[in-house]
Amino acid sequence: MLHDYTSVTADGVTAVTENAIAAAQTLIDGITSGSGARTYADTLDPLNRVQVLITDAYGTGAFLGRVHPDEDVRNAAIATEERL
Repeated sequence: MLHDYTSVTADGVTAVTENAIAAAQTLIDGITSGSGARTYADTLDPLNRVQVLITDAYGTGAFLGRVHPDEDVRNAAIATEERL
């Protein structure tokens, strides 16, 4: 589903970023807490999901720091880019 960029708010940009970072951290914690032989399923697949989360958050948040007409949204997006 396409993101609705017409209804973006500064708080929404921040929330998207923080949610993605939290979900990514949970996946990373799961990878680092394991022991024994590493497999695709317990290492590479979660890392791929981290990449997707961060990329999606960039596209629906940080990217707007360069293109959104609302200055508050642009400023929030620039701050989220630094977090990502």
